[in-house]
Amino acid sequence: MKVTGTTTTGSALWTLDLVSAHGYAPKVSKCLQCGEAVAASKRRGQPRKFCTDRCRELAKLARNRQPEVQTVCPHCSTLYTTVQTKTGKLLRQFCSRVCREQASHVAAYRLHYRTANVDLLRARREVRRASEDYRKAELKRDRERKQARMAIDPEYKAQMKLAARANKLKTYYNLSIAEFEAMHEAQNRLCSICQKPNLQKCHEGRLVIDHDHRTGTSRRGKIRGLLCGFCNTGLGYFKDNPTLLIKAANYLESYNNSTVSSVSDEE
Repeated sequence: MKVTGTTTTGSALWTLDLVSAHGYAPKVSKCLQCGEAVAASKRRGQPRKFCTDRCRELAKLARNRQPEVQTVCPHCSTLYTTVQTKTGKLLRQFCSRVCREQASHVAAYRLHYRTANVDLLRARREVRRASEDYRKAELKRDRERKQARMAIDPEYKAQMKLAARANKLKTYYNLSIAEFEAMHEAQNRLCSICQKPNLQKCHEGRLVIDHDHRTGTSRRGKIRGLLCGFCNTGLGYFKDNPTLLIKAANYLESYNNSTVSSVSDEE
């Protein structure tokens, strides 16, 4: 005996033909959620509890009070509503049964193609990696992954900042963090010129390394000392020229002396 039932799953309308293998008609029941008639399953002839996956989700939502979320189907990019479990997993990964079956077929085909064309894919990958655009895109992806992880993992962010600082000290000054801290403590964490701590927030209270710019990139032995950010910037503006600094000092002293004498004359 042949029983035909029509069920709507997502946006696909499909017809289910059930034939009893034992000579009797399958049982027909009502959906526990919406009350529509539901034909029996093809395997055992037992009645279904729900007419669609959507009704099954709504019933589970009512039973467990789990929140509903809207997400995008990874196969057809359609926005659909599903239930999110307490662990954060989506109860339905695809918008419909059709998309789920098609996605499984595509995944199987891709696996078969990768297995049968290993040498070809390896050769294409090597050609891609040799290009400058690929290297730039790979660096960009790595940077985005690191930034995304640092946004949610404070411990990882601190580790990356420490690694970047150690790399900069080693590359530009041939110093380790321990050697830099020893220099810091030797100066009592005070600037060699103004004898004050570094108040610039960008340096997090640490003094900056001052080196002789005539030697180009600084190396060990070319470091002059540790300065605060303001004094280090001032030396750069005066181009590390002692003559200019002396002229600037004489200019300020002459102005201060003239100001003091004018004030005393008025009194």
